Amino acid sequence: MTPEMYADKYREYASAMPTFQKSIFDQNPIYKIASGPDGNKPIERVKWTKDFLKAFSFYRQPGINAMDLHFYNWNIEHESDTPTDFGEDDWYRVINGTRELDQIINQQADLIKEGLQNIPQPESSLDHRLDRIDLVVGEWGNWHRTAFTAKPALKQQVTMRDAISTALMLDILQKNSDKVTMACVAQTINVLNALILTEGDQTILTPNYDVFMMYKAHRGNSALKIQTNQDQKNVYTFASKKDGEIILDVINANLNDQVKLTVELNREIESISKDFLQSDRPTDFNSSDNPDLIRMQQT
Repeated sequence: MTPEMYADKYREYASAMPTFQKSIFDQNPIYKIASGPDGNKPIERVKWTKDFLKAFSFYRQPGINAMDLHFYNWNIEHESDTPTDFGEDDWYRVINGTRELDQIINQQADLIKEGLQNIPQPESSLDHRLDRIDLVVGEWGNWHRTAFTAKPALKQQVTMRDAISTALMLDILQKNSDKVTMACVAQTINVLNALILTEGDQTILTPNYDVFMMYKAHRGNSALKIQTNQDQKNVYTFASKKDGEIILDVINANLNDQVKLTVELNREIESISKDFLQSDRPTDFNSSDNPDLIRMQQT
């Protein structure tokens, strides 16, 4: 289906869907999300968004609250690289692949802004003019080659490499929270970048689960600017603040090297607590035999 064909279908849906408004002057309570581009195709994702929005620069526009895109950190080209067996080059290829998400978000946000600028003013005051479309990342996460042939389908184990990647992508989403209004990891249970795996009657919390539990502290906070030493390779940070409390993420994405950091604040602090997630080997994972091999620790 081309973006023009989909735009026609979207018009039908948006026009026929009941609004549940008591009056045409009431705000529509339904949040409509349009399907967007395949985020893993650099050329197509640009053209799709441009052509889709161009289709709404003619005639009356239907209501669109957001546009969705999917992005997977693909790891499918190297047969020897599996979710639980990989080398140094494999590690850094997957870790560095997360950066594309930041590029996609900013690119799509600019394309949406450009598309909205080309939409004319309506002839009637009763007609709505599209002036804002949010960006939704409907699916994101690591996708390894073995998931295609896994039984059950798309099930893959989650190691420290996936946990680091997940933390990096969460920080990218947080840094772009002015552009992204919703993002959904793919997926929660037993599929791809899962937080939870099941084996028979046993439930296993993956390292990704711990990452999400650690990142809950950022909810509802305001992002802070951080000045970092650019010479420190493969170390990533993000900070937020709420009610006088500062939450700082530090991600050491080096495969073999420990990192010593100094954090300087422009004020005195009353107390410090630290949550950390680590393991002896990058290929470690939680299993039915050892469900708590990798668990968040607190000091």
